[in-house]
Amino acid sequence: MGGWIRCLTAATIGAMVALVTPFVVAEMSGHRVTVTHVDRVNSLVNDNTDVRAVPIQKGDWGYLGEFSLEPGGTYERAASSDEEFVYVLTGNAVAKVGEQRYLVGRRMALYLPAQAEVKWTAGSERFVAVQFFAGPSSRGRYEDWRVDEDGPVWPRPRIFPRSPRREISMR
Repeated sequence: MGGWIRCLTAATIGAMVALVTPFVVAEMSGHRVTVTHVDRVNSLVNDNTDVRAVPIQKGDWGYLGEFSLEPGGTYERAASSDEEFVYVLTGNAVAKVGEQRYLVGRRMALYLPAQAEVKWTAGSERFVAVQFFAGPSSRGRYEDWRVDEDGPVWPRPRIFPRSPRREISMR
């Protein structure tokens, strides 16, 4: 009987520690969880109005955003001290990294190592991709760009597809 009580006591203490630990770690680290709806974030532009950036989330060691180019648009980014990951949502583009060219399109991913210079050239459709920069300098990504005054505003109008009318029978 004594062993059973010791097991129950150990399990209870373990459960209490497991419940308290996440709160203590979160409180000590000073970080908080943030949730962002992309449609509520202002898009940013620089002098080249063919390119837009939407900074979705920024952390101490990362940046997540949406990057888009108008059809035929170009954008040249200087070397960054951070690694970059790009996932294409729509359209296609040529990414020129150094002297090598890469054609990327929908559902493709591209990894750019730190210090890579890249020049983007969009195809015949609007190019939209998700960007993730990993590194300490990524927090200030696109801070010198201005808010796009001509861009979409929130809330965007919702368009619902028409559904066929159904007759409900109560037999």
